[in-house]
Amino acid sequence: MRHPDQIYKKEGLGGYYSHAHAVARTLQNVPRNYPILGGMLASYDELGLGYLGQHRDLCDGVFENPYKTKIDSFRDFDEEAVMAMIGERYGLGSCEIKEIDSMFRNIKQLPAFVSHPEILTIRDVDYGAGGLCSA
Repeated sequence: MRHPDQIYKKEGLGGYYSHAHAVARTLQNVPRNYPILGGMLASYDELGLGYLGQHRDLCDGVFENPYKTKIDSFRDFDEEAVMAMIGERYGLGSCEIKEIDSMFRNIKQLPAFVSHPEILTIRDVDYGAGGLCSA
């Protein structure tokens, strides 16, 4: 994965906040109460908009870009069913899912490091043991 400053060419922390804003905007139709992903996006919304709103000089095309990928729609979801699917896929209980979600929701500044043993489990299931960097 590339460093946000290499993608956005911003000074200081601008790359992190531009990236957070871009991810949140791309996935803007994902409900912010969706387990784990919604928590991350809620933080990205708040942090990205807050920082870029104070630093309008960093916003060259960040807010409106007709070529950005956007999810067209996201239907209402059954939280209990989603929690069950996440739990079944990753072998997690609802308490662990809620802990991870809460950790993402409580990010107050970027860059941030979120650490939870079960995040490694999610990585291993989705990308194989060792994650994206395995040989």
